[in-house]
Amino acid sequence: MIQTLDQGRAISAAERGARQFCALLERADRPDALAVGTWRVRDVGAHLTGVTAYTAMLRGVPSPARSLDGIAAWNAANAASAAHLDCASLAARVRDDYAGFLGEARRHPADELIGWHAGLQLPAATVCAILAGEAYIHGWDIARALRAPWRLDPRDMRTIFTGLLPVLPHYVDPQRAAGCTATFDLRLRGDPPTGAVLSFTGGRLTVQAPAGQHAHCRISADPGTYLLITYGRSGPLIPALTGKITASGRQPWLGVKLPQMFRNP
Repeated sequence: MIQTLDQGRAISAAERGARQFCALLERADRPDALAVGTWRVRDVGAHLTGVTAYTAMLRGVPSPARSLDGIAAWNAANAASAAHLDCASLAARVRDDYAGFLGEARRHPADELIGWHAGLQLPAATVCAILAGEAYIHGWDIARALRAPWRLDPRDMRTIFTGLLPVLPHYVDPQRAAGCTATFDLRLRGDPPTGAVLSFTGGRLTVQAPAGQHAHCRISADPGTYLLITYGRSGPLIPALTGKITASGRQPWLGVKLPQMFRNP
């Protein structure tokens, strides 16, 4: 079993990510620049106003998305409802919404189970890590659209990765992972490194803390690079060619296959 992420680390990561996101959105000078998919910069900002639903989840209110597939429709409706606002107004609203979420999160221990989308029960620290990831990854989307600098803080990337581990089994793509039986020892670089052992048996995933387990493939990755891959913003090939991801073990080629076995969070 994976030990639950420290709640203070998760909250701090979400706080830093939100602060950086809002500062960038506030000064966005091209609100209609295409950022990710069909979303413009202002749409991405509007999307993050959905943080209020996560605050409500912490208080026991059911998620508006009753299935994992329903999250996309909820995201789209939420983004559309606030997309008429200018970027400065959106930044102010997202800043307030994150402050409300973080204030509520501080009242919950890390391992308290919270009702999330699709009726899943997730540790409170994982919900915080999800919102940290939302701020950092969508900030990256906006920064790329605006050709602005953006930093993926390595310590926060490791925190987000650790926090997301309980949700990973629910995001396995059943078709792509069908028949897969392999164990991956995945480590994000740092001091100390952060890692987990992902074991697929017949396409089903079990996540464990590293404890000397046999692994078919051992992966070492730059934290920010691996989070971009996890969120579908990058493929593994170029990072592998530039050394930001390395794979070893008896079946190192499986390292390229691993990200393909998940749907994007």
